[in-house]
Amino acid sequence: MTRIRRTSQVTIIAGALFLALAPTQHAVAQSKACEGLDRPCVALVLAGGGARGGVHVGVIKVLEEMRVPVDLVLGTSMGAVVGGVYSVGYDAAGLESVMAAIDWSSMFAARPPRRDRSMRRKGEDPVLTLDLELGAKGFSPQLPRGLLPDQNLNFLLQMLTGPVTGIDTFDGLPTPFRAVAADVVTGEVVILEEGSLANAIRASLSLPGIFAPVALNDLLLVDGGIAMNFPVELALEAGADVIIAVEMPRPLQKKEEFETALEVTARMNNLLVERGQVRSREKLRDQDVLMWPDLHGIETLDFDRIMETVQYGEEEARRFEDQLARYALSEAAWERFRAGRVNPSTDLPTVDFIRVSGSTALNEEVILSRLGLRPGEPLDAELLQRDLGRIYGLGWFERVGYRFVRESGQVGLEILLEDKPWGPRYLRSGLRMYDDLSGQSGYRLTLSYLAGPVNGRGGEIRLTGTLGDSLSIAGDLYQPLDNAGRFFGALEASFHRFTTRPQFDVNEGTFLARGRWHRLAGSLGFNIGSSAEVRVTPQYVGLDGKTQVGDTADVDLDDDEVSLETRILVDRLDHPYFPSHGTKLEVSWIAATDWSVGDQSFHVASVRGSVGGSRGPNALRLGLEAGTSFGTAVPLYRHFRLGGIGRLSGLGTSAISGRYLGLAYLRYDRRVRHWPDYKFLRQLRVGATAETGNIWAESGQIDAGDLLFGASAFIGVDTLVGPFLVGFGVGSDWDTAWYLSLGGG
Repeated sequence: MTRIRRTSQVTIIAGALFLALAPTQHAVAQSKACEGLDRPCVALVLAGGGARGGVHVGVIKVLEEMRVPVDLVLGTSMGAVVGGVYSVGYDAAGLESVMAAIDWSSMFAARPPRRDRSMRRKGEDPVLTLDLELGAKGFSPQLPRGLLPDQNLNFLLQMLTGPVTGIDTFDGLPTPFRAVAADVVTGEVVILEEGSLANAIRASLSLPGIFAPVALNDLLLVDGGIAMNFPVELALEAGADVIIAVEMPRPLQKKEEFETALEVTARMNNLLVERGQVRSREKLRDQDVLMWPDLHGIETLDFDRIMETVQYGEEEARRFEDQLARYALSEAAWERFRAGRVNPSTDLPTVDFIRVSGSTALNEEVILSRLGLRPGEPLDAELLQRDLGRIYGLGWFERVGYRFVRESGQVGLEILLEDKPWGPRYLRSGLRMYDDLSGQSGYRLTLSYLAGPVNGRGGEIRLTGTLGDSLSIAGDLYQPLDNAGRFFGALEASFHRFTTRPQFDVNEGTFLARGRWHRLAGSLGFNIGSSAEVRVTPQYVGLDGKTQVGDTADVDLDDDEVSLETRILVDRLDHPYFPSHGTKLEVSWIAATDWSVGDQSFHVASVRGSVGGSRGPNALRLGLEAGTSFGTAVPLYRHFRLGGIGRLSGLGTSAISGRYLGLAYLRYDRRVRHWPDYKFLRQLRVGATAETGNIWAESGQIDAGDLLFGASAFIGVDTLVGPFLVGFGVGSDWDTAWYLSLGGG
């Protein structure tokens, strides 16, 4: 049953969507947890507080050491997470192990892990660097319902509560449990005491504006902390004789600290939550225990420090040992109490059938084809997570979950999909700014419009525009040709205006080019899972511009190219800019005819690849690159280029070009600092490269004695808007170059 407590008002604070709910009294039926006991009924009340919720684990650890029983747990927000998982049957040691094993950085990552994203989505990384996706409703951008995705969190909660999925009422759990949420529509407190335990915990944790609301029992639910963050009243109404309450205080701030609207808004929300906690605190009785741990400045979103708070909770609980000792059981009684709590098992059942529900856009066969799981085979937790990740990595769903159903004596796995409410048209953007500290600088701002899926197989239409030192507009239609998305077709059209930076071409000399070019192309391709694709592309490229070679006047630069390009691309990198491990390989071959010079044919082939690994914070990567024109007269715009970090670093970006290329490099970097993915800064790295290679005009000139050498040192920061890099390079003749850039592309 979902019980609703009416409130007198809902206050929405603009910019953060925080609700302030003032509860009124409402009678609640007594919990069965307190019936038939020959001792005082003990309720554990756990307040919300985000990353500071680890204190609850420390408190539970001390309670178990002292043999103090917990007959009922009531939790809000992070208190519901710890209390709900504890109610499954985990002891304090199990809770602490689970919490320590969680990768909190990826738990709230802005995008799915790269391993789960399709090649189509990975291809957006170099240009669409900003980790924010907006909906496009007419001419008005629309924000998602939550700034942080909760896919990984949902799966974690489903796995942790898996052992009790067959229990419908929370009074039937190894430890009876209640979760507190709020109805975002009506402003009513919602008390969750039956149904899916994972969904109840998730609903209680949905901080408005940060996480998307949870649809449950025809209600749209958000974080219970804004309604009843400290549910002492519920423990009293449930018949608890003794309440052990753990509150998480927020230190007072000085007025000088409120410098931004966000800081003021957050503080107003905290004041409203604290006002409700004061009312709850006043209801505690003499026999109750109120714990108020010192959290040493840890804030709500400091999940990278959550394990520190376990110790703080333990320290606080030990201050009350004398008071807690009144409720301790004898060793024999404690063993009987522990025997009543089930040791949770993470084993998954063997399913007889699999089905899909919830999607309004994609065919069911498209989803089922992404599953490695098969009916009749034992379920594996890691494989199930990978399957759900691949579906989520398609980019069309707000959530992808699962549940087990029983029908006609069979067990089924139901894949639960939730379409993005802000879709099916999306806006994303990217930024690129660079400066070499010697007069060459520029910027590019990219905006992408994506419509999809436009049909049941996941077709999509994308328009992309770029402003800055280059101007471009491009559009493409991408269409999977089978339900599994293995085969695909694409149509592309683009227009560009450009001005190159001065550079040296070993065939033509120093040049500067400007002009415009357009491209029409159609592709047929084959995807190999989510890590590789093979694509064949017939295309037409028209170029109209001028080039200034050496000291001569502008020379017309006109080309009309018809070509066939074959490309093999493998991308298994864990990060597009600062990879710690994984492989990337790109092989390309172009056979073309240039109509502007009398049907002259040429061929261009290239291969570039890198492989690397890491140990702890240290990463090492080896890269190789080669290119050839097979002795044919290749247009200037098809020449290979070298220069930049890791590409003969002393020369500057794309400083030299020509018809033949060879390059080898070794890159080392070390992660100095790591922040959770939901923060503006993600990681700080320092590193160095050593490289050798050259550009040659003719194949007969290729000689190991002509190899150039380069080295660089850099500092890189992964940010919300893309990579920020500061580097210094030195070359064979002690040429030097500086690199300062923000964003991709």
